[in-house]
Amino acid sequence: MYKPTSLNTTELSLLLSQAFAKDPWTCKLFSDNAKKTQQFFEFVIHYCEGTGGQVLFEHHGSKLASVACLERPMTKSSLLGTIKLIRALASFLTKFGLKPLRMINPYMRLTTRYRQKEKHHYLICIGVAPEFMGMGIGKKMLNTIHTIVDEDTSSIGIGLDTENPNNLALYEHFGYKLTGTESLDGLTIYTMFRPSKTVSH
Repeated sequence: MYKPTSLNTTELSLLLSQAFAKDPWTCKLFSDNAKKTQQFFEFVIHYCEGTGGQVLFEHHGSKLASVACLERPMTKSSLLGTIKLIRALASFLTKFGLKPLRMINPYMRLTTRYRQKEKHHYLICIGVAPEFMGMGIGKKMLNTIHTIVDEDTSSIGIGLDTENPNNLALYEHFGYKLTGTESLDGLTIYTMFRPSKTVSH
């Protein structure tokens, strides 16, 4: 599992766009437009790296099987990261205009309302290639992420949000608890949090 470079951002974003093809949030934003969904995840990857986060991926055999973007607790952007972030935002606005931001901004405000005040990780997104779904690869990636979180003594745990109610049982199995439910333009947003298992609070 490695941190990617711009050389494989296209491959990573393609997998995420395929994994989120039927996700209520991306469908609402891009109306099942696969190209726009992939471009959105290119931005998400650049945003994660630009803000000091960690992009994880894993192969199954020779094929890319899973990708996750993990926000670290209270990270500071490097100069290079800031430049990447500005370029990614400029590219996003060029491709999509302001319309998606009218949905993304209130979404961010709603989910931020339920985030922990103390330092913590945040799972921006996690996806498994459709051909590998049902093989335990997503669970393996989650276990890797939780190990990273549990070994970081500066973090009290990890939060996430999802618009797919089918995901709730899986996350609860991994120790996440529902922290809030909000509605936005016909979408139901579920926010969840998993405390670190190795840090006493």
